[in-house]
This record gives sequence, C-alpha cells and structure tokens, in this order.
Amino acid sequence: DVISRLATEGVKVAPKKLLLYNNLLSNSSCMQCAEESWVVLQSQLDSASLCIKPSADGCSTGVARLRNANDLKLYSSAVTANMASIPPNTLTDQRSPIPLPENAFCPFIVEPFIETADIQI
Repeated sequence: DVISRLATEGVKVAPKKLLLYNNLLSNSSCMQCAEESWVVLQSQLDSASLCIKPSADGCSTGVARLRNANDLKLYSSAVTANMASIPPNTLTDQRSPIPLPENAFCPFIVEPFIETADIQI
C-alpha cells in the first residue's frame, strides 16, 4: 500500500478513527458516553485535542477542533439534529460558524489535531 511505502521513507500520516452516525447519536444524548468516547479516542490517537470531519466531504465542511468531551457531545448533537451549522462560540475557542454536511449519516473521521505555525508571505 502506498502509505506504508511512504512511511518507510519517513513520510508520516496522522492516525485516524472512524465514528459512525450511531456513535454520534449516543455521544449526543449521553454525557457519560461522550466522556468514554473522548478518553478512548484521545488514547488511541495519542493527542490532547482532536480534529473531526465528515469522511464524504473533500472540503472544509464540518471540520472542527475538539478540545474535550463536551465539545464531542455538542458536535455530535449538532450533526444528529441535522443543523446547517454549529453557531460561533458553541465549541471551546470556536470563533466562527462551522457549516455541517447535508448527509449526517456519513461516517466521520477523527484524527489528532496538529498545531501548525502561521505562514507569512
């Protein structure tokens, strides 16, 4: 597989986990479920904060940084409620709205959130 070959040459790819609609549904209705999911995802992905996005969309629709279990619960609630977007200041340190995909039933990818430096030209 291409990614495995690139890894042998030093190219790294962030680990990913898939969340299905049923996972989001249980996280949206149960804080304990969201907390348990958060702990598992953090452990498996070895990251303090996570990035979630729809697997079916190739653009920035639905991409969000999750900093805690409450963010996971709120994101899950917005998706399962079929909201058009997550309003600003819903998630921790979220300043602008996050448009959500029309198809909430697609799987969602969760991966480590990777801090990058600002680039100025």
